[in-house]
Amino acid sequence: MAVRPRAKQGRSNAPANGVQTAAAEVHDRELAWISEHQEELFPAHAGEWIAVEGETLIATASDLPTLMRIARDRGHPHLFVTHIPLEPIQNLYV
Repeated sequence: MAVRPRAKQGRSNAPANGVQTAAAEVHDRELAWISEHQEELFPAHAGEWIAVEGETLIATASDLPTLMRIARDRGHPHLFVTHIPLEPIQNLYV
């Protein structure tokens, strides 16, 4: 017989307000943009960090601290940041 863990009393995974939901939607937009532009991103930015806001590439850099400094200097302190691998990921098994 399988034992299921008990849920903690008084806790919920739902956001307390719309802020978390809105942030997730922005990340969905950014992930979709990256996916749509991956053929352009891989040759131009392989091995680099990129910062995306909405559907706009804000900055690129070879290291994360430099990327964050460039983004802040350009007035974008809160971005979606990811690393572009040296080669595109062909298969991902979870």
